[in-house]
Amino acid sequence: GIVALTTGCDQLAGNGGSSGNGAGPNDTPAPAPARTEFTEESDSLAAAIARARESAEEARLSWQGAPPEDHARWWVKWAAPTQTGGVEHVWIQPDKWSAFRLEGTLTSTPTRELACGRTLGDRVSFPADELSDWLFVVDPGPPPLHRGGFTIDALDDAFGP
Repeated sequence: GIVALTTGCDQLAGNGGSSGNGAGPNDTPAPAPARTEFTEESDSLAAAIARARESAEEARLSWQGAPPEDHARWWVKWAAPTQTGGVEHVWIQPDKWSAFRLEGTLTSTPTRELACGRTLGDRVSFPADELSDWLFVVDPGPPPLHRGGFTIDALDDAFGP
């Protein structure tokens, strides 16, 4: 369903600064949401990732069927392998999304070095099974509304909006 975005995610919709509304190709890219430390061992986070993965095919079909100008309102969270063998969850804006692979631009700054060596603004490509969330901004608001964003909702529940 559609839910209201919290203040910490308003920036994804382009409401968090001087980035415009994030709705068009000539806009400066909207900043990615602020990163918060949490562990995958969290039951609520694991459940959120499971919901995102269970609904990823439906999201992919929606993304593929959307007009190209709407792609600027989509993000996918990647469970990116790090140099130290861990995982860091980072956001990308996809420009290719198949049942097996995603490609796009890294829109959040990794705090640990990714195994692929990529950083903010770089193109990335990864297997679809490394998706840990997806987000479509339905309406930048106020109040902003989104579909997906399961890990965002889990973090809001744990730490408050």
